[in-house]
Amino acid sequence: MTLIADAYRILEAALAEHEPTHVFILTSGGNDSAVPLHLFRKHPSVTAAVHIDTGIKAPDVEPHVVRVCAAFGLPLLIYRAMEHTKADGSPDPQSYDDYGRKHGFPGPPQHTRMYNRLKERQLERLIRDHKKGFKDRIALVTGARKHESRRRMGYTDETQRFGARVWIAPVANWTNDAMALYRKHYDLPENPASKHLGMSGECLCGAFAKPGELDRIAARYPELGERLRRLERESPAPWGYDGRPARDWMEMTRGQGVLGLTPLCTSCVNRGRV
Repeated sequence: MTLIADAYRILEAALAEHEPTHVFILTSGGNDSAVPLHLFRKHPSVTAAVHIDTGIKAPDVEPHVVRVCAAFGLPLLIYRAMEHTKADGSPDPQSYDDYGRKHGFPGPPQHTRMYNRLKERQLERLIRDHKKGFKDRIALVTGARKHESRRRMGYTDETQRFGARVWIAPVANWTNDAMALYRKHYDLPENPASKHLGMSGECLCGAFAKPGELDRIAARYPELGERLRRLERESPAPWGYDGRPARDWMEMTRGQGVLGLTPLCTSCVNRGRV
């Protein structure tokens, strides 16, 4: 079985088992996240692509996402952390800057808190907007893979359901080389941020930032760099954006599948383990 056929096998099996009312392909704007978009761009069950604006991202990420989805003919929904609302509809903006001024830069121990504020609450809003009945299921298709890190191999679930959410990882069995070959074969657009930062750039919260990362951000995006430098000056914490002591954070997520507790941050968690 080819990897493309395997991806369709995983998706179709999940759709048959859970019968979701909506199928969303989540995209960070990263190069690998373009693969599921392209693979399933014409699938009749796909509702739309979804991008989460964390409020702390490289400025060229969202325009890239918009161009890619338009090129693939996919409707695009953008959920913004700064436009978050509570279940009763009252405003509840999630501001990275406000958090930094009050608590300092997050660091690895606070990664889950950053994920919950900047991404998880937007997923909750997505589900609220589209789940109409008690038994409704909403499928969330990701580009999570078991080969993103050797340490994660053997811990992958292709499909997981948590309440109304059905997480599907159709490319779970693809290697880095397979992803790169697919992107090259179909000439998929490259994320401009990844050329300079080595990551998708859709969330620059810095929880797993390495020394020198802020310098790279500032060199490519001076205004964003100044914003983070200003937060460093205003932060009550004794460390800067990328100045925390190193530590092995493997134990924090041991035994989780590719989706784990922070399913839209698997690449960041893997960075923290290196």
